[in-house]
Parts: sequence; structure tokens; C-alpha cells
Amino acid sequence: MAFTALWLGVGLLGQLIWLPWLLIPRGLLLWPLGTALLLPWFLATGETADETADETAQESGALGRLGWCLAHSSVLIGCLFLSMQLSPELGFIAIVLPLFPVILGLHALAVVGQRGSFPFGLSGAMFVSELLLAIFPLR
Repeated sequence: MAFTALWLGVGLLGQLIWLPWLLIPRGLLLWPLGTALLLPWFLATGETADETADETAQESGALGRLGWCLAHSSVLIGCLFLSMQLSPELGFIAIVLPLFPVILGLHALAVVGQRGSFPFGLSGAMFVSELLLAIFPLR
């Protein structure tokens, strides 16, 4: 459900602004592979998010969840920036780098009511894989 809501919401707005919504046939074939490759990372992130939310639930509630999301986005952006510095051929990532906090924030907002790492991981892997394949079509 989280993936469907994110796909429709981002797709309906993105089609008008900046992003192709539907995947090309080759992207559809690669989407399950992309989801499978991103799934372990999102499962681990979801597990960490659950532990952090449990620890901070009594202390700060939604503010703790927002802080975790910002820290997660900062680490991801820092790693992608470092990869661009180490390999200048990856400079095209700079185009979408500012969107990663928004994408991860939308995903965290969509799954805030879900408990467990599997709903977080599966919806995140499907959503990010679909977005990456839509942004960088393999023609």
C-alpha cells in the first residue's frame, strides 16, 4: 500500500513537473532486479529505524523520527558525494542528489504507521528502484 501511494502521488505530480512516471519496457524488466538489489539495504535501514523509534518514542516521538530520517539522508548524501569525488564519471548523480532527502522523507512518512522492517524495506526498495529506473531510462 505504501508503494502504491508513493507511486501514484509522486507519479501524478512528477509527470507534470520533472519526472517520467511510467517505466519503459526495459525498465520494467529490470525493476524486479533493482528491487532485489535494494531490498537488503532497506531492510537493514528499516530495522535500524524500528530500534531508533522504540528508543526515542518515550523521549521525543515524532521529533526523534524526523531526526533519524535527517541523519539517514545525511549519511546517504555524504556517501554519494564521496563516490562522486572518487569517481568523476558519477557526476550525473549531482542532478538527483538534492532529491534523495525528499524521496526518503516521503517514504518514511508513508510507512510511519507500519511496524517491522519488512514493510519498510519492501516498499522502499520498490519505490526507489522504480524512481531510479524512471529517472535514468536505459534506452
